[in-house]
Amino acid sequence: MQPAYEWARDGFPLPAPSHEYLKCAHEIVFGKDPRSHNALHDDRGELKGVGNLIHVEDLPESLERLAEHGVRDFYEGELARLIAEDSRRHEGALTYADLTGYAAIDRVPLQVRLADWRVATNPPPAVGGVTLSAMLSLMHGQPFERWDEAAAARLVRVQELVLGYRRERLDFSNDFDADALALLERCRRGELARALSAPSTVHTSSVDDHGLACAITLSAGYGSGVIPPGTGMWMNNCLGEIELNRRGLVGSPPGTRLPSNMAPTVARRNDGAVLAIGSPGADRITTALLCTIVGYMELGMSLPDAVRHPRAHLEFRDDGQRVAYEAGMPVEKLGLPTRRYEDLSMYFGGVGAVLWSPRDGFITAADPRRTGGEARGGRA
Repeated sequence: MQPAYEWARDGFPLPAPSHEYLKCAHEIVFGKDPRSHNALHDDRGELKGVGNLIHVEDLPESLERLAEHGVRDFYEGELARLIAEDSRRHEGALTYADLTGYAAIDRVPLQVRLADWRVATNPPPAVGGVTLSAMLSLMHGQPFERWDEAAAARLVRVQELVLGYRRERLDFSNDFDADALALLERCRRGELARALSAPSTVHTSSVDDHGLACAITLSAGYGSGVIPPGTGMWMNNCLGEIELNRRGLVGSPPGTRLPSNMAPTVARRNDGAVLAIGSPGADRITTALLCTIVGYMELGMSLPDAVRHPRAHLEFRDDGQRVAYEAGMPVEKLGLPTRRYEDLSMYFGGVGAVLWSPRDGFITAADPRRTGGEARGGRA
């Protein structure tokens, strides 16, 4: 906890992508809680600028407490008590019993074969891993060698089928596991392939030279703008992600595990190479990973080139579908409305990928669309 504690104690600079988001959300989301507002605004009440130091009251002390008492303090100790009391005072749904009863669940990952890679990603109830697995399956084995018009057309059509299935079935499913498996089974049997022929998240990827890979995606949703007194901790708000809660904010009974767009993914090649990859980006997570993984594994691009390559994302709107794309992805002739980005945009995620292979050693790729970084360490 020491590095995090020091950043919280001394202040951390406001990054440019966060500032872009806060220009829209600093009052709507973060303006109703005085501790939250004070952390992000200067003495005149104006939003702090890029690079200005952010100090969050009580956060250093909370991190110090976690270092001393362990993570269970957040679920059972003083931090849990402060969070639950603040929720009760404001008629929130989160209770002390919810915190003490929480436990992480080990799950078997979804696995997909792609060329000579075995790709493993986030299983249900995360919807991101399901849709990514389905789309990768449908992009596999096509006679494309580069992102030409045919490959781009297939990319958008795949998104139309899988993301359309998600909107019609998965987002309203009463048995998510069964409906998710039905989608993957339809891909396996080739049913969707035959049909083809007729939206604040951070990610870290890590591999080592023993062949181990780890991919972790964390999110506060769009943030609740709430800091329980005495904690310095912003509460998250994945209920604010509309595409994950199309039934409404009270569409599921208490205790239901929330869905997630996140799809941290690892893969192993036949020669022992390992890849860890993931992205932030709300509902663009899966399409960002789709474009990158297909570019690397199917089209023979280098990993950095696959991460940097222009992307396309099919948007579902009330008035129909529209393809958002970056200049260089040839989708103009598909016959669908389009929304063009002249430059690489953070809208299309921020893929972080790292590879180790017995032949080439370490290869890292940080997405230029967002503020990412790369680092290498020695043997422990």
